[in-house]
Amino acid sequence: MDQIQIRNLKASLLIGVEDSEWIEKQDIVINIDLMLNLMKPGQSDKLEDALDYHILVENLLEEIKGTEFRLLEALAEKIASFCLAYSKVKKVRVGVEKPGALPNAESVSVKIIRSDE
Repeated sequence: MDQIQIRNLKASLLIGVEDSEWIEKQDIVINIDLMLNLMKPGQSDKLEDALDYHILVENLLEEIKGTEFRLLEALAEKIASFCLAYSKVKKVRVGVEKPGALPNAESVSVKIIRSDE
């Protein structure tokens, strides 16, 4: 299946299980692979035949802007559900990374795959 990949999308939100993590927003890095059929837009070269990923990202950032999560897994599920609400998206792979989550690691991340089936 064809893919649109969105890499290293940055967002800041309240996330974590420790009280200290709720003092201020933390930076999160999001990677999304949208799986869909790109044949029609590839042949027509028309935006109306394509998934407008600019609008998707803009709406996604607005959707998660005021949210709070305890777990990266919950944020990843929210992002996957949001992406699958776009009818052209048949499957999505979401990676959510939290830099500095562990003292001796660059980051911690979760990755999930969900489909519209």
